[in-house]
Amino acid sequence: MFSTIWSLLGWKEELPPSPPTVTITGVRIPSDGTPAHLLSLTTISDSKATDGFLFHVPDLRRYWNSEQAWRQTQYHTLQHQHLSCVGAYYVFYSFDLDSLPRNMFVPAWVSEISDGVHFSFHGDVFLVKMSPHEYGENRWAVYEDITPLFLDLLVKGPISR
Repeated sequence: MFSTIWSLLGWKEELPPSPPTVTITGVRIPSDGTPAHLLSLTTISDSKATDGFLFHVPDLRRYWNSEQAWRQTQYHTLQHQHLSCVGAYYVFYSFDLDSLPRNMFVPAWVSEISDGVHFSFHGDVFLVKMSPHEYGENRWAVYEDITPLFLDLLVKGPISR
């Protein structure tokens, strides 16, 4: 579609390619109460996702089993962190109240927006870590693997707020 528009406007430049698919290690906090765990997540390009500014995001559709849940994906940045796992972490979740159960197992420090105000999550919740520069070539998001130490810190929480 964009190439047609560019052609009509007489532009000869080509659109940048799609971001490459990458596999990263993230954290899954299941809504069924089973323990949080590390897992491999593969990114996909999805311009329909509400977080499309990242250009490629973790493909979480199989965990939510609902196209509506995927369309209602949101994220927020982790506000508080433990000193041993400093970095930019994104919390991905769906706000599909109709097809996903409420997730009561997300630690309060992960769901906090500001002092005393918390997100209400539905379905499994996922955390991914951005690289220190966050964006690479073509302004695509660059991710890093989350280390196993982070699972222990989920329980402990951040050192200070």
